[in-house]
Amino acid sequence: MTEYEVQCPETWAWYTAYVRDYNEKDKKLLVTYPDDWKSAEWLAIEKVRYKFDESRLVHWRPAENEEVECKARAEEGEPYGWWSCRSKKYVSNRDLNQSLFSISFSGWGTEHNEILSIDFLRPRSTAKTLSPRNMHRQEYEVPLELKSWVQQHLADESLLELLAPHKNVQSQIVHIDYVEQRNRLLLIGVKHVLTTLKDIVAIYFIKQMKLLQLKKETQALENRNREQREEELKAEKVTFNIHPFLSGYLRGKHGRHIEAVYKEGQGKIINIQPQMESVYIAAKDKATLKWATDQLQIVCKKVIIPEAEMGQIIGGRQMQIEDIRNKADVMKIRTWKKWKEQEFELLRQNQYNRYRSGLGFDQSARDLKNGQGGGGYDDRHYDEDDSNIPEIIRHTTVDNIFGEHDVIDLTYGFETPQWQRRMSAIEEEPSYDEAPHEFSTDALVIIGRKSRVDLCVFMIEMTLNYFRTITKTRKKVFDLRTKINKIKGNPPPMYGGRGRGRGGRGGGGGRGGGGRGDRGRDRERGRGGRNGRDRYRDRDRDREAPSHRYRDDRDRGGGGDGGYDDQKATSPTEDRQVDSFEYGRGGGGGGRRGGRGRGSRQKRGGFGGGSSARQYQKKQPVYAANGTDTDATQSQSQSQSQSQSQSQEVDASGSEKKQRKRGARARKKKPKTNEAAPQAGADANN
Repeated sequence: MTEYEVQCPETWAWYTAYVRDYNEKDKKLLVTYPDDWKSAEWLAIEKVRYKFDESRLVHWRPAENEEVECKARAEEGEPYGWWSCRSKKYVSNRDLNQSLFSISFSGWGTEHNEILSIDFLRPRSTAKTLSPRNMHRQEYEVPLELKSWVQQHLADESLLELLAPHKNVQSQIVHIDYVEQRNRLLLIGVKHVLTTLKDIVAIYFIKQMKLLQLKKETQALENRNREQREEELKAEKVTFNIHPFLSGYLRGKHGRHIEAVYKEGQGKIINIQPQMESVYIAAKDKATLKWATDQLQIVCKKVIIPEAEMGQIIGGRQMQIEDIRNKADVMKIRTWKKWKEQEFELLRQNQYNRYRSGLGFDQSARDLKNGQGGGGYDDRHYDEDDSNIPEIIRHTTVDNIFGEHDVIDLTYGFETPQWQRRMSAIEEEPSYDEAPHEFSTDALVIIGRKSRVDLCVFMIEMTLNYFRTITKTRKKVFDLRTKINKIKGNPPPMYGGRGRGRGGRGGGGGRGGGGRGDRGRDRERGRGGRNGRDRYRDRDRDREAPSHRYRDDRDRGGGGDGGYDDQKATSPTEDRQVDSFEYGRGGGGGGRRGGRGRGSRQKRGGFGGGSSARQYQKKQPVYAANGTDTDATQSQSQSQSQSQSQSQEVDASGSEKKQRKRGARARKKKPKTNEAAPQAGADANN
């Protein structure tokens, strides 16, 4: 309420009153009195003036015959009012310590004169009465959120100072009040001031609403912190170490990783405080604490692997290591070369840029845009002074970033091929001295949650053990076959080479039937009947055993009705070698119908049924003293009989339908005599 002084129309004295409303039509003000000693009434605006300025009473003393105002009342039970009068000095011999003044009221005669003390006097008020000129009334809507705020500041008489800080503007505002029935703010004053003040009030209300909202949030945060401290005193707590270089993986981009842990914790996580080298977690129960620790405990481990086994772990097109990474759910797996040249340098540069830009460890880089290098920093100029960078960051290297338990050696149990041969020699000769086991190593660097990194290391170890078990098993099989062949007097088995898994190319046999190569491990169709592709070894064997070469030629290229060249039986060994290697590969064998020779026109084999590669293992023929093959005629006749028997077996194994068709065609056609066979038989008998 705004305090004013109103003049009584009967006594012309001024009484304290409060302005409540204004009627623009009648130019009257609605006033009320203190303690309601008088009913509210509408008075002309000229009968109302501003209240007296109390600052004028300091060091004031009334002068002789000065026009002053004295405090008096007309009747008992009425409040004091200020009456116009003149003062004179009054001296009393009885009380020299008190200043008394003789007062004569203006317009009331001498019979009402009184003697009053200085406390009942004041200077004549110079306050002006209100003018109806440009007087206006304006109401402003008050938001419900500000209702209590407006009422509180009205009671403190500070609302007008907040809305209009300037004294000149305040002097032109007659009244400001809150109308609770309409939830509006009422202002009475000069019209142009109220028009301007309308926008100011609206803006101030918006500002105040935001401040109140912020105040509520702050208060709620304080209450939450107080409750959190109380809960933390009786909560489950843990603190674990983490290297500063791994703080980016701990926080996530813009702190999203920690926010996600809070969200997934469903209100059971009380506090998470990342520090320079440690992380503090408090939760309501042990299960939540264990889960949060597993989510936030980021480690970096080095796994040492033999360089020879690195390819098995990586796999073709990195499929093996990617499968391990996906199943183990780790963040990164880097080879040692990429760790030194790329990943470590990136982590170090991110930490350096954070401190050079003034952010430090505890401040977030949320306001910085994403720049090159993936660290979230832009291309601004950084202070090159590294004095504020902690020593643990400046002294970290690619090796000392790993702790005592962060280096895992998986080379135990690895044996190189040279070491395996060495151990085999030691087993055969116990007196043989054992040589040192030396081999080069490589490493993998794994970054992720501790539990997932341990799982990844376990999967890598199991993969290595799997490959090592296969290698040892194959080695044992090889050693066992070697011992068996040694007992039998056969040459040891040979692994590797182009003949692995199939027969080799014979020196003169051609692309015949498929035997099983001695070097192959599986029972597959070979490309020739000889042992591997070493045609020079076959040539040396042919020189030592010419009749064996003749028998092979008959079996592979001359089976059935094929054109067998009788000159091979009498030609020298050198000529036979020239025929085999110069004219190409001979006739095929081993299939149902034999192979077609690739020699000259005169020396091509027919389509007879040849023998398989197993026929090469027959014992060597016996030679006569003159160098001729005494068993040549018998071998030729045996080969022809075998070819005919094989042809008959093939025809008999055919379907009955084909046999009926062949019989019908044979009955229609006249059978022809074979003249070449008797001639060949006569030549053989001769």
